[in-house]
Amino acid sequence: MTAQEYQTFRNMSCEDFLNLVKQGKEVWNNFKKTFPRNLPIKIHDFDFSNTDFSYFNFLGVNFNSCNFSNTRFYNSSLNACVFNKVNFTNAKVGDSGCTNISITDSNMQGVYLSGNFRGSVFRNVDLTGANIACDCISTDFSNANFYEATIKSTNFSQSKFQGADFSKVKGGRNSFLSAELVNTKFEDAYLPFSDFSGSNLSNATFTDSFLSNCIFYQVNFSNAIISNSFLQRCVIVEGNMSGCAIINCFIYGLSAWGLEGIFRQQSNLIITPKNRGGQITVDNLDMAQFIFLLLNNKNIRNVIDTVTSKTVLILGRFTPERKEILDTLRIELSKYNYVPVLFDFENSENQTLLETVMTLAGMARFIIADITIATMVREELRTIIEKYPSKPIKPILLETEKSYVTFPEILNSFKSILSIYYYKDKQDIILNIDKLINPIEDWLEQKKNPSHKTQREIELENQIQILKEELKGKI
Repeated sequence: MTAQEYQTFRNMSCEDFLNLVKQGKEVWNNFKKTFPRNLPIKIHDFDFSNTDFSYFNFLGVNFNSCNFSNTRFYNSSLNACVFNKVNFTNAKVGDSGCTNISITDSNMQGVYLSGNFRGSVFRNVDLTGANIACDCISTDFSNANFYEATIKSTNFSQSKFQGADFSKVKGGRNSFLSAELVNTKFEDAYLPFSDFSGSNLSNATFTDSFLSNCIFYQVNFSNAIISNSFLQRCVIVEGNMSGCAIINCFIYGLSAWGLEGIFRQQSNLIITPKNRGGQITVDNLDMAQFIFLLLNNKNIRNVIDTVTSKTVLILGRFTPERKEILDTLRIELSKYNYVPVLFDFENSENQTLLETVMTLAGMARFIIADITIATMVREELRTIIEKYPSKPIKPILLETEKSYVTFPEILNSFKSILSIYYYKDKQDIILNIDKLINPIEDWLEQKKNPSHKTQREIELENQIQILKEELKGKI
């Protein structure tokens, strides 16, 4: 190339480039073959909407403030292109060379992306409703908006997503290996069977999301929040959980091993499958696996039965108005280093569920039974009492209610049934939790000394003596 030809190329304007593009792919591609690669091609402020750019060679072209809505890029070369403040609404990019492209501050709503986008940048872009199925290794999606996007089988390994929004994303089987997902938002996201191993999810938020069968190996969950989400059959191994909160989640089949750091909060973790009656709730991932193992391995249960437990079984029929009270009780018991387990007797006619209750009762240190609404509790409570007559049971009752008709008979027939604890409201339980716990622990301590009568035994003997005196008076 002569110096004069080089200078001619160097002096070309945006209008010159546009005129060549308008003449079609053959003219443009032939021009690109001769144009020096070290010179920039800049095209700006032009409307390319509804254009078919299939098989165009745009290698390294810089587009600024252009409109590509409904444009098609199939089998095109977009490698190293720069798109700044462009409109890609409903554009389609398929089977094209897209490595190391840069798209910033742009609208990509409804875009379709497939192909190889390795090393690219999608910074501050709106991908609402996008359909993504491509290779995005080492791609920068910082502050990208994926709202309602469809993302399937996409490789996001080693990519950056700081501040990205995945709300209402649909898809699954994606790879986020070693990805930077700091401050990302996953609200109502559907991403089952995805692999987040080695990723950084610090300060991320998962709300109402479906993450079943996901893999989280050596993931940084520090200060992350996971709430109201499905984590069934997930694997969490050697993760950093410092400051992490996991609340109101379904965790049936979840495997957690070698977790490091102290959780900020673990609460209301449901270890039973969804839509199967008899919901079992715990407040600790380790305890969740422990209890599930006990319920499904008789040999382990036989060993554990000999060990003093901190487990407290809370029984009741958890109607909405009662649930707040029972959750308060669970939280307060946790503060005293107990491991409260809640069991709702909904659909308790299921024999398997009754066996589950018996297993939980057998390993519990003591049982608290809410008899305020006793329809679903009383028969199960009698069964527990008959099978474990020495297991202390503390009934609780709203002070404005009465116990069910047959309860006084049960109370007077078994020494392990302690006196009823009456409460006014949620605050009453918080302020007077000692009055609920201490009599149970006193009873357990007294039982260690066979020669020492428990308070309950003394009460029963006094009642018997009163009955004897009444009988004497009638004879």
